[in-house]
Amino acid sequence: MNVLTVSGHVYLFDLTAGLSSVLVFSALRLARRLGMEDLPGERQSHTRPTPTGAGLGMMLAVMLASGLAASFVQVTNEW
Repeated sequence: MNVLTVSGHVYLFDLTAGLSSVLVFSALRLARRLGMEDLPGERQSHTRPTPTGAGLGMMLAVMLASGLAASFVQVTNEW
């Protein structure tokens, strides 16, 4: 049984979006500082160096939010 209300879902979505944006921004800054960039080339679609690794921040935010959402689920043995 899910005990998370509609407002709880909205709050969790907002928390995930905010956390994701902070972590992605931080990951981009760290990637630039460490030189983790794709360089433009013949087979690349970008024209200037592009930092990589921002997906890690988004993935971490979703994993944390999923864990938080799972803590609101009550498991029963009833069928």
